[in-house]
Amino acid sequence: RCYDRRIVSNEIGNGRGPILALTGCVASHEGEGLMRRFPFLDITLGPDHIASLPRLVREAREKNIRSSLTNFQDISDYEFPMPLLIPDGKEKKVKAFVTIMKGCDNACSFCIVPFVRGKEVSRPAEEIVEEIRSLEAQEIREVMLLGQNVNYYGKGLPGGLNFASLLRRIDEET
Repeated sequence: RCYDRRIVSNEIGNGRGPILALTGCVASHEGEGLMRRFPFLDITLGPDHIASLPRLVREAREKNIRSSLTNFQDISDYEFPMPLLIPDGKEKKVKAFVTIMKGCDNACSFCIVPFVRGKEVSRPAEEIVEEIRSLEAQEIREVMLLGQNVNYYGKGLPGGLNFASLLRRIDEET
């Protein structure tokens, strides 16, 4: 079910209205079928490709291209998304979300996440701390750390780093 497919159509993105994108786990699992079933759907996008969304929207609007990116990215190619900044209603952004890990190694019978997001991968602590420092410089007052199972943070990283030690390091270094 993993693919990278581009479909050219003259029926979308030509200024007639908004671009319709479906993202997340279900989009990752059912992307191709959704594109066939719903011809008005412009983009299906799995979690590994969220950073591609602005480019895909631009391509849909300017070049009439329908896109579906749902394959897993190898950890060597994966880029953790930049923080999402949340405005406080006055134009100034006060809150940000910082991704610290992706994927899940559990196999709960009710959950699709391990099949569409892949194995757990923790982001290096140095990158996380540096990103939070950058947000501080932008006067961001609140940061929420994101991951499917943040309490499993650090698995596979050298030095025995875990979620609690990441929190201590963020507290000491920012």
